[in-house]
Amino acid sequence: MQFRFSAAAALAFIASAIAQTTGFDSVFTPTSGEVVTAGSDFTLEWTAPGDWADAKYTVTIGLIGGATQNGQAPLLTVATGVKNNAGSYTWSVPATLGGLNFYGFTFTLEQDTSVFQYSNPFNIEAGAAEETTEAVTEAAATSTAGVDYAPPPPVATLSPPAAPTTIIDTPSNGTWTTAVVPVGSTTGSYPVATTPAATTVVTGAGARVGASMAVVGGLVLAALAL
Repeated sequence: MQFRFSAAAALAFIASAIAQTTGFDSVFTPTSGEVVTAGSDFTLEWTAPGDWADAKYTVTIGLIGGATQNGQAPLLTVATGVKNNAGSYTWSVPATLGGLNFYGFTFTLEQDTSVFQYSNPFNIEAGAAEETTEAVTEAAATSTAGVDYAPPPPVATLSPPAAPTTIIDTPSNGTWTTAVVPVGSTTGSYPVATTPAATTVVTGAGARVGASMAVVGGLVLAALAL
C-alpha cells in the first residue's frame, strides 16, 4: 500500500536533505538516468554495510521527484517495514506516474529516522499500455466525429396467411345459393370438403345441369311420339 507524505514530512525532508548519513545503505539500482516505465514492476537494489545489515533494522522507501535534481520533493511512500538486509525490493510502479524531469528514492532507517540515504536520479515515462489506450480512444472519437447515428430499420412484421376458403351451393326455397366459407366449416347440413384454397369445389351445380338435361330429353321424346 502506498501513502503520500504529509506537509510536515516534506518540510522535514527538505530540512535534512543536506545531511544524508555517510556509510549508510548504498543504492545501486536504479542507475543514474535509468528510465523506468510507469505501470510496470521495478526492482530496487542496495547494499546494507556493517551494523546496518543486522536483521533488526527496517527501512521506509520513499519516492521523490521534481523539475530539477536539487528541487525534488517527497511524492509518495513506496514501502514500509522493509528488512534493510534484504538488499532488494520489487515495486509496482503506478501507471499515473511520469512527467517530471527527475525522480529518486529515499531509504530511511525506521529505528532512527535521522539515518537515511538517496538513490541515483532516474526517470519515469508513461507506460505503453496507457499510450495505446489513449490512442485508441482518440481514433474512435475522430472516426465518429460529425457522423449522425442512424438506427437500423425496424424488422418487418409478417401478417399471417389468409385462411383457405371454398365455394359451396346450398338449396334454399327451390333455388341454389352460392357461398364462400372457410375450409372445414359447414353450411346448413352440407359439409364442406377440406381442399386447398386454390381449389374451387362446386356442389349442386352438377345436379342442376343433370336435371335440365333430363327435362330436355323428356320433351324430345314427347315430340317424337307425336
